[in-house]
Amino acid sequence: MTAGKRSATPTTRPGNVDAGAPRTWASVGFVLVRSEPEERKRCVSHVDGGKPAPWPAVVMVEESEFEAMAYRYDRAANDAGDTWHADAAEAWAYVEWEYEGLLSERFSIPDGVNADDYVLERAQRHVFKD
Repeated sequence: MTAGKRSATPTTRPGNVDAGAPRTWASVGFVLVRSEPEERKRCVSHVDGGKPAPWPAVVMVEESEFEAMAYRYDRAANDAGDTWHADAAEAWAYVEWEYEGLLSERFSIPDGVNADDYVLERAQRHVFKD
């Protein structure tokens, strides 16, 4: 499955980070997210085109010299929101807070693969066993 188009510009990058500085991005890893429990109130409302973004099936973290990003995708490979973070440790801490108790273990992404496609393929094949 091929990933849907995601924004090349983080939607939440603070103004003090130089958006024009060259970056080398590296995929740090990903986690799978269990289905949204009916009774659970969302900690964060990601918005896409003025509507609530879909519940993610997977969250992938990428890091550069200056920042990190957490990208969310639903099972159909649709963009389900992104968040900017100062570094990968902060990104993982935020993701763990946002989806507390609903995450798989953290998985790595092999070098030389399209990270989005690799992650989405695994998200589509995986079924959580509660």
